[in-house]
Order: sequence, then structure tokens, then C-alpha cells
Amino acid sequence: MKMSYRIATARFARAFRFLPNSGRLIVPMLASLGMGSGALGQIASALVVENGALPGGPAGHTIFSINNSGVNHAGGFSFSINSSDGVATLSHVWGNASGGPGTVLRTEGTFGLLVQTAYESFCGMSDSGAVGYSATGTGGPVGGFDSVWVDDTPIAVEGDGVSGMPGQFWVFGSRPGITADGQIYWGGGFSAVMGGTTQNRGLFFGASATPLYVGGTTPPGLPAPINGSTINFDYRMSALGTHWIAPLTMSVPATSANDATILFDGVGLELDGALVREGSPVPALVGGLAGENWANFDLIGITENGDYLITGDTSAATTQDEFVLVNGQIVLREGQVLDGETLIGDIEGGYMNEDGDIAVTWDIVGPVAALEALIVNDKIVLVEGDLVDLDGDGSTEPNSVLSDFTGISALTISDRDEKGNVRLYFTADVDTLGTPSTSDDTEGGFVLEIDVVVCAADVAPPGGDGVVNVADLLALIGVWGPCPGCPEDLVADGTVNVLDLLALIAEWGACD
Repeated sequence: MKMSYRIATARFARAFRFLPNSGRLIVPMLASLGMGSGALGQIASALVVENGALPGGPAGHTIFSINNSGVNHAGGFSFSINSSDGVATLSHVWGNASGGPGTVLRTEGTFGLLVQTAYESFCGMSDSGAVGYSATGTGGPVGGFDSVWVDDTPIAVEGDGVSGMPGQFWVFGSRPGITADGQIYWGGGFSAVMGGTTQNRGLFFGASATPLYVGGTTPPGLPAPINGSTINFDYRMSALGTHWIAPLTMSVPATSANDATILFDGVGLELDGALVREGSPVPALVGGLAGENWANFDLIGITENGDYLITGDTSAATTQDEFVLVNGQIVLREGQVLDGETLIGDIEGGYMNEDGDIAVTWDIVGPVAALEALIVNDKIVLVEGDLVDLDGDGSTEPNSVLSDFTGISALTISDRDEKGNVRLYFTADVDTLGTPSTSDDTEGGFVLEIDVVVCAADVAPPGGDGVVNVADLLALIGVWGPCPGCPEDLVADGTVNVLDLLALIAEWGACD
């Protein structure tokens, strides 16, 4: 049976190609759990676990922490991992550039005078397997250093001069990512004093450290300059760096509640003719409520085709202020009922792949307390309390209960493969002793696999049947006219009209 996934797009020409609508389980390890509230009843299988051996790692070392996950655009994945032999600790990037069995891709080392001593938990991997990462160490121009690297090559080392900025020196580089073709990007701080404290910050791209934005400048569409005393690290770059999107803070009076905004390719993002800015109204056209203003912007995503994801919250009541916005439409909102469960609280993780599929971790109302759930497009696929597979054999263990999704931005989702499969990578704690105490938890790096079939016009309730037919046509006609945010608005222009009718006809027949 196919389940409907509906995500609106503002681009009619892309309505069929990029926006997922139905999914089914296709991998034997994703068997029914028989417990928990996950709508699709999938099993999460651990690739690596805390206190376990690190495949491909140094002899005698076991894992003591598993950090953030990453994906490239060739089916590959990575995790940042720390290991120890009881005496020494080492940082690693672990994974596989093409999606096979994982192994150590990088370990801290010595390169000339630069001695790496630890990795930051964020990293990226190109399609060819080049790793972009941030390392701290000793032996730099000012002694101890923070830095950004691609494989063995240092790109920005604390104390070195900033390329293209005479008289400026690097202080730090953080949250690096890397494009499919190996172009690194990161958030960096710099100073006019070699070895001094950070005086300004910006977002940089490529080995030449091209600044995409820096503090003190006023990009087109912004009413005030960028605040250089802070940086929001939830920026994202499309697969080849054609597009980028970044939340940031403007330099406005300290008492102001309207300093947060979004840059899209270096220009202030506008919706319905107005800048998306804290304290400004959320337009009704995008799904805003009466009197509702933008508040905070959190997780971000962007594709080569310009599809984008923004999560955050508004000034609405706390029971409905958290939102997921895709291509200018609020597609999920706190208080909404999804698969029979009510969304509450804050979104903890979020990611968009190059095909426009999205994944978020979000709380739902539980029988006793809130439970965090993993959502793909508009389906709940895993929930705290579900059993997981800790040993990777494809079957759950009776004493392995998912107790918490962990990490900062630790959730990623792969691009679709040739069969339409996507894989979700994330970190989670598992209760192995049957008690809720975190001291009983084992940390793991997990994977789920789902087949996503594009069928945006399968809109007839309940939840789609895998066929676009008369029932879907009647459902579309039944809401003809203004209908912002509704699934029948296939082109996401706020109105169900002849454009949506043509989109539906183009998908007529079985979704396969």
C-alpha cells in the first residue's frame, strides 16, 4: 500500500519532478515493529554504536561519542566520531562515499607544522569522497589554532591572512560543508590583529575563501547591515553551490525584535512582496494566521533548482507557532494532526535533499508526555519508544528502545537513488536496560531507508491510494478557488485553478 506525501511547490514546471507524494517500504530490514506509534512502523538499524568497535579504525580503539551525520550526492554518508583506547582519544570522519560499508575516512594527524588534536563535530563529503572539516590543534602561526580543511589541505588556519581581505587574519572556522564537486564552505571569524579575538564574521566559499556575506555589509533587500558580532550556522548550500540560503541577524537597536531575516543567494528573501523578517507579518498567501508575525528562523535547506526549506516559529499562540515552510508555503504547523498525532513543541532537526524531500524531528502528543518523532515529508516514520536494531542484523532487539533523537543538526536525508529510495541518517540514544535513565543509554548512528514515489496529484482522501483518477479530480474541483496551503493547490500559488487541473491531468493514472 502506498501512503501519500504532499509538499507544495511554487514552481509549476517542477511540480511533478521534485515533490514527493507517496512512499512504501522496500528494504527487508524495515519490518513492522509491532509497537510504538510510528505510522509506517519502520526499523532503524545502527551502523555504529557507542562503546563498540569502529570499523576501519585504529586497533584497540572503541567509540565513545557519535556526532553529526552527513550525506553527499552520490549515495554516500558520513558521521563524525570520537574513539579512545583508554589512554588517547582520536577524532574521525567515518562513512563511505558511495554508500557501502563504513570505514574511517579521516583521522586527526600531523601535516607539516600543523598538529591536529581534535575535530569539530560538523563535516561534509563530496561525491568523490573529499572531506571538508574543521580541526583544532597546535603549531599554527599563533600556536594553538582553529582551522578548516579539505582532506590534507588547510584552507583557513587561525593566524593566517584572509585571502582577499588585506590586513585581516583568521580567528576561527566552523560548521564546514562541501559541495558535490569539492568546494568547501564555512562560517568564519577574523580580526585585524593577528592572534586577536574575533572582530567580524562571515560565510565563505571555496579554497579562495570568497565571502558570500560579512558583517557590516548591507545586502540587497535588507534594511540594515549584517551584525558581525554573531553568525547563524544553519546556512545551507545546494549540491553544486548554485544557490545558498542563510538565516542571519541584522544590526538594529538592541531592544528590537525584528533583527532576524533570511538571505537567499545574497538577497533578502521576500514572500508576497515583503521581506521575511522577525516582527513582520506572515502573509496569508503563505499560510499565515491573522495577526501572526515571523519570529525565529532555525533550520534551512536548498536545492540546485532553488527549492528551499525553512523551519522556525511565529508570534502565534505557543500551541501553533512552530512551522515548516517549503517554497514559500507553510506545509506543517504546530497543532496540526499528522497520521493521527498532534505536533507540539519545537522542531529539533530538519533537512532537505536535492529532490525536495524533507525530514524533521518534532514532538507529538504522547499518552503520558511528549514523544519526539521522525517525519519524512508528511508521514511519521519513527517515534521515541519504538524498538531499534542495534546490531545491524535487520531485526529489533527486545531491550533496545529508542529514547531520544540526539545531536545538533544531526539529521540528514540522502538524494533519491535510481529506484526512488532515500536514506535517513541520524544519531539517537537507546535505552537498553528498560528504564528511562539516560545513564542506561547507548548512543548510535542510525539509518532508515524509504522508497519515495512522486505523485503530487494523488490528493483524494484518505491519504492517497497510489492512483490519480476521478476521485482526485473531484477533490480538486471541490476546493476550487482561493486555497493557500491545501494539497490540491499543486502549483502552490494560493489558488486552485486551471494550472492545478493541468498538473493533475499530467499525472493521470497509477503513481508507479
